[in-house]
Amino acid sequence: MSKAHYIQPAGPSRDSKVVRLGATANLAGNLTLSDKWKLIKFAGTDRYELCAAGDLFDGAVTSVEVANSQGWSIGGIQEADMMTVIADGAQGTPGTGTIAAGDYVVAGNVTAKGTALPSYAKVCKATIQPGVTVATVVGDVAPHIAAALKAWRVVSLGVAGTGAVGTSIVIERVGV
Repeated sequence: MSKAHYIQPAGPSRDSKVVRLGATANLAGNLTLSDKWKLIKFAGTDRYELCAAGDLFDGAVTSVEVANSQGWSIGGIQEADMMTVIADGAQGTPGTGTIAAGDYVVAGNVTAKGTALPSYAKVCKATIQPGVTVATVVGDVAPHIAAALKAWRVVSLGVAGTGAVGTSIVIERVGV
């Protein structure tokens, strides 16, 4: 595909799901509108929290309400869609390396809670790439199963077309 016709998300194509957000049910754990579009992971009953670097992720925060419920932040998340993100190299060495079309990704270097993203969330090429055969797995298969269930794949290398650190790329949820 020519770089002039790269895949670019036009906006969410599915409704957001309303959930509790944050690590704790108190003011210190509450998220704010500054946390919009940061990557999140499932953390318990109806609750999602911000990812750390290297985490498998479930989606991104799409909204945060001003009020809370029983101490928890309430907001919307998007779990299955396409999104623009920033390439952040390889999982083992964030900030170095490239990401290719078809690679699976995990959360890259994160922006602190309460601080707005400078542009988009960062992702790294995952060390474990889904699709390996059982015969090639050495040791525990659980990480491979988790990687397959929470898989986000690169579908466009954007205008730069390189997947280099700092370039915008597009990812989409696989198998949802």
